[in-house]
Amino acid sequence: MLGWLELTAGSIILILLLVFVKVGIPILLIIGAYIAYKRFTSPAEVAKRRYAKGEITFQELQDILRNLEVMK
Repeated sequence: MLGWLELTAGSIILILLLVFVKVGIPILLIIGAYIAYKRFTSPAEVAKRRYAKGEITFQELQDILRNLEVMK
């Protein structure tokens, strides 16, 4: 009836797939990067990295981690 504008189930699925590839995947990548960044910069991770570099002692690391547990 509409000629070239006729949409079948297959073409609708193809359009939705293309929209997801163009829009959905970048959004998922951004969300994933944000979550990884937040986890990498958590106070516990920062304290562990400082201990690994020798900037703080083991006792200081334990105190920081204990204080973070109390704050939760």
